[in-house]
Amino acid sequence: MAKSKIRDSKKIADYQSRTWKHFDKYFRKFLKKREDESLHELRIAIKRIFALVHFIEFCTKQTRDEQLKPLKRIFHLTGQLRDSQNANLFCQRFVIEKTLLNESGSKYKKTFKKLKAKHHKYADKLDQLSTDLKEELSGLNARQLMEYFTAAMGKIVTGFTEKTQVGKLHDIRKQMKDLSYLAKLQGTGTEQVIGKARFELLEQIEDLIGDWHDINKFRIRLTRNKEVKKSILDKVKKKEDLLYLETLNLAAVFSGKKPVRHRKKQLG
Repeated sequence: MAKSKIRDSKKIADYQSRTWKHFDKYFRKFLKKREDESLHELRIAIKRIFALVHFIEFCTKQTRDEQLKPLKRIFHLTGQLRDSQNANLFCQRFVIEKTLLNESGSKYKKTFKKLKAKHHKYADKLDQLSTDLKEELSGLNARQLMEYFTAAMGKIVTGFTEKTQVGKLHDIRKQMKDLSYLAKLQGTGTEQVIGKARFELLEQIEDLIGDWHDINKFRIRLTRNKEVKKSILDKVKKKEDLLYLETLNLAAVFSGKKPVRHRKKQLG
């Protein structure tokens, strides 16, 4: 039994080490070349770290808010850069002039400059965070991970109802992302909690909520410009509503509830 615990703990700690190397690699790569793919991989690495932290918090019943401040600040800045990338893609998709977003290239450069400064400023704190997390994770095992999965799954299923508020979808997705990333710890038995079919459905819902959230933020940005025609806003809102409805229907399947039938009732 003791050997099994050690093996589980090592697997979890090794996952943390690989994740941190991924974070460091793509952080440096993005700062050097500003490639969209590097930014995407950087954000994935940060989300994996958050998932590990949430697992630790579940087991220790203590938050790590202070330790996470530097990483959260970096994640916030990368989010602003990603929003700019998405906005450009949506402008192409809906044939909208980029000028309607009231955003210049200088804003992107300014945010990038801030991110670069944070990379230097928080270097020591990030190294310490990595060391602390590895130490804490070394004492955890597969049984605790399965307990976390079970509790998180219960929250997700409870959160998905026919009256699910639009604003809560993104929070639910964060919980789903945690499970998705921690499920990478193959061999710890976590797949027993979800099952292959449900896990695939969970990932589909994650993607839908992500698509919905991106287009929702884009539409909100468009509404800030009074020159944007109502026909354009209606077109974007229609796509946003369809994604929301599709999300609720898949969520109903996932949680064993009835599909949403009345669109007008669900979409405000």
